[in-house]
Amino acid sequence: QGTAILCAFREIGSERASAERSKRDAREGAELTTAREIADKLMPPLSGMAQSLQSLGGNIFSDKNRGMWLAAMRGSKCLNQSVNMLMMFSSEQPLEAGPCRIEGIIDETIDVLERHGMVPPGVYVERDYAGDLPACEADAEQMKMVVWNLLLNSMQAVEQQGADAQVKINAYPRMHKGKQVVMVDVLDSGPAFEEADIAKFFEPFKGARAGGIGLGLTLSKRALER
Repeated sequence: QGTAILCAFREIGSERASAERSKRDAREGAELTTAREIADKLMPPLSGMAQSLQSLGGNIFSDKNRGMWLAAMRGSKCLNQSVNMLMMFSSEQPLEAGPCRIEGIIDETIDVLERHGMVPPGVYVERDYAGDLPACEADAEQMKMVVWNLLLNSMQAVEQQGADAQVKINAYPRMHKGKQVVMVDVLDSGPAFEEADIAKFFEPFKGARAGGIGLGLTLSKRALER
């Protein structure tokens, strides 16, 4: 009789787990569909706005007006980045893995961040690469996206610290399950997080970074797992 009761409990537990999986899959499917619909609606007007702002830039001369134009340009770039995030989230990008060097990926990503004015004033990203880094087999473009998101989060976490702001990215070889891999650490002097908040970092639309939509770490985790 005890065994029969135990089997009954297992049956109920299995049905409950299956129902929870179905709910989770339905929720994730709805999130993907909604993200795609929003991106499709926003892309055309944003593209037109960006082109208009670029054209307008050559006809502005006063410092005051130029400051307003620069602010509008930054806002336009931020919106375009958010729409791109929605597009990537709603449709999985094909993997194009090949040999690449992680230090080159990091350097190129930081260079693009600097050229686009994404590095806050007074924030410097220190780089420390081990001298014996091996080449990696990875999708270089998706790895740039991962480094981009991690650095943006770190820089925003420290931008109010002034001269005390510290952002550092390390890359070094390590053995993992019998294979040589490259480890990358992104470190910053920003505030610590509560343990309960850390579990939510990789959930979509849960981010707290100003100007973001909470997909950076979700997409980064997906890329790294693939």
